[in-house]
Amino acid sequence: MRLELLRTLGSLRGLLVIMLYVSASALTGVFYVYVVRGLEEKAIEMVAQQGGGGMAARDMVDITKVPAYQSMIDNYAGDDKAKAELWKNTPPIVLFSFLIALWFLPFLVMVTAHDVLARDNELRTLRFIRPRTSMLAWVAGKFVAQTALIFLVTVLSGLVIYAIGLAKLESFNAVEGGLAFATFWWRVLIFEIGFLGIMFVISAACRTSFTAIIVSALVLFTLWLVQFFSYWKEGEELKPGGYLAYLSPFFHKDGLWHALDKTMWISLGAYGLFTVIGIALSIYWLQEREI
Repeated sequence: MRLELLRTLGSLRGLLVIMLYVSASALTGVFYVYVVRGLEEKAIEMVAQQGGGGMAARDMVDITKVPAYQSMIDNYAGDDKAKAELWKNTPPIVLFSFLIALWFLPFLVMVTAHDVLARDNELRTLRFIRPRTSMLAWVAGKFVAQTALIFLVTVLSGLVIYAIGLAKLESFNAVEGGLAFATFWWRVLIFEIGFLGIMFVISAACRTSFTAIIVSALVLFTLWLVQFFSYWKEGEELKPGGYLAYLSPFFHKDGLWHALDKTMWISLGAYGLFTVIGIALSIYWLQEREI
């Protein structure tokens, strides 16, 4: 397991993924700061024109104090007061970075893990590994190594955005911002391992790396489409075909925005289930195949 971990983190692909995602996070953070600082300066200007100053102007520096922002949060949260409270107490840059992570992490996982097992199938190296270790230990080691890579990528990107917010946003509080990043970071990790389980199944089923990347892309696109089956309703009730949306990990990501309520735990359970089923099927597939 340790050898697989070092090989994954020290590989050229691993280093490129880290640099790419951290660079993208830095650009995202800079873009966010540029937009938010413009809004905050406009808010201060409006307060000054209305004769306000002192504490009123300082309050308006924090975009979360703007009534329009709080109203927008209430509108998106609907009747869920706990979720609205969570969002209002979370710096917007944290929510924005979480949104970006949910958008792009599945594709990052595809790039890093699509051939994690298929490569050994193609090179036929598994026949040399089988006598030395169990299939469970071998697949688990691969999974831990890939999780560690995403762990490192998300931590580094979070630190970059945190540093940008701390340096460039007057309204960003170091302690509250750090706690907010920690609150949403572990949700990103659970989200990521669910997709890793799916990639492992695909990688175990494919005999070449090229086949694995093509199949992975097609499966991800299909799962992305399947989430929209949730709109197949009659009134407020899902039609039978609408329940197909539950088979898509993209569908369950909305629950990660909730406070620690039932919806949140259902989403976490779904991603855990994707992970366990993915690893189990990968082991079964490899054991049944003639290497």
